[in-house]
Amino acid sequence: MILSAAALNPGAEKEVLAAMDAWKHATMTKDGAALDKLLHKDLTYSHSSGALQTKADVIKSITTGKATAEAIEFSETTVRVY
Repeated sequence: MILSAAALNPGAEKEVLAAMDAWKHATMTKDGAALDKLLHKDLTYSHSSGALQTKADVIKSITTGKATAEAIEFSETTVRVY
């Protein structure tokens, strides 16, 4: 018998999609408190330039940076729960 994680937790896909939506909203509204709850404490973001950001750096750049995201759209999203 083969069981998938999704079968064990049928709401997992909805939880992931809801978290993505919450991240999108928090990013567009520059909501640092929401981003702090959504992003993992060990987050590191590596840019193609070689620059590395910690979670605190990412939140700071989103909330205090000059750039503003007016829209964020996900397409062809597939959620796999392991």
